[in-house]
Amino acid sequence: MSACAVRDTDLGRSATDFRYAIDEGVERVIYLSGGTKQGPEAIRLLRNGIVVLERPAARLMPGTIDVCRNNPPQDRRWWSARIDDEIAAAIRQDDTTVYRLEALVDGGWQALRFHDSGCKWKGG
Repeated sequence: MSACAVRDTDLGRSATDFRYAIDEGVERVIYLSGGTKQGPEAIRLLRNGIVVLERPAARLMPGTIDVCRNNPPQDRRWWSARIDDEIAAAIRQDDTTVYRLEALVDGGWQALRFHDSGCKWKGG
């Protein structure tokens, strides 16, 4: 996972560039927003090279919320999933030795490039 230390404004406009926020509440959840109008079609989580979760990336529409919760959407795609503390730590530390998130773009899987949104979530 590539958790690049860049500002939101530096987010690339490719199907694999995503901002992330991790909910620090009772349930650990990762929120991703980014991509382009063309994709990605789906995002998957791998553990030691084995797919443990795969689901479509949703389109962000006007009136929905952004990865930064109360802001209007800046990005084209949205994805979220429950994760554990180990996965959260790997994302924050840019560690791809065990966990990796990939995007389905033009029929092939590519590693996501992460950008810390700087947004803090604290769910119930």
